Amino acid sequence: MSSSKNKARDIFKRAVDKGDYKKGIKEMNKLIDDKEVEDEEILYNLAFLYDHYSFDLEQNERKKMEEKAINLYKKVLEINPDYYNAIWGIARIYGYRKSKKALPYAKKAYEKHKKESGNEDFAQNVASIYNILGDYKKAEKWYKKPLDKTDQPGMFANIVNFYRKTNQLEKIESYLKKGKELFKRKPKFFKKSLVGQRIKEALEEKKRDNC
Repeated sequence: MSSSKNKARDIFKRAVDKGDYKKGIKEMNKLIDDKEVEDEEILYNLAFLYDHYSFDLEQNERKKMEEKAINLYKKVLEINPDYYNAIWGIARIYGYRKSKKALPYAKKAYEKHKKESGNEDFAQNVASIYNILGDYKKAEKWYKKPLDKTDQPGMFANIVNFYRKTNQLEKIESYLKKGKELFKRKPKFFKKSLVGQRIKEALEEKKRDNC
């Protein structure tokens, strides 16, 4: 594996773990140094950083970052049309915009991921798009798809958050319980990560749940 690829992975991991996407973008661009990059993983990682950095920006700047991300995701797909994370990245950005364009991308990413991995994990990505678009019946169906076979507490946190949002608190208890059990099994470094902390927060019982 090339030295640049290793460095790019380290930059990406630090940025995601700390939630410092702006610094990650700066370091990644310095590493690339205007070279013509044809490595799908490096391009995807940079796209992901632009995509997530856009959350922190006002509308005009946010749109610029989103467009940079979309262009990079599309470049990844020119190299590898089956790169389902890049397909989902495009879906996610259209989802931010509450555009129905997100759905075909999300479902395509789900199908490609399922074919390669044999699991339903990307179903919750489709669910999140239905959720954003306000089709809660379909969102619930897709949130549930992977839950019988997954060991990821984040998937249980997702459906708990969905039920809170849609005021279906009577459905939360069993998902909270299972999510907490799975979270306990995770290693310490995961629990302390930004993602781990968000999952923990979602799985904490709140007075308003009445569970």
